[in-house]
Amino acid sequence: MYSAGHWIQNLSGTVNAVNRLIPIFKKEGYEFVIIPAMWDQMTENLLITS
Repeated sequence: MYSAGHWIQNLSGTVNAVNRLIPIFKKEGYEFVIIPAMWDQMTENLLITS
């Protein structure tokens, strides 16, 4: 997981929170994909609807 911030910032709390939240959101039906997969899906949808 990538966490953006200044090199002196401790963002471990954010990373830990996200690791706990993802399973909760998945249970609620959300799907997590990497950006290239999302981009491919968006491109396919544009081609179909155009």
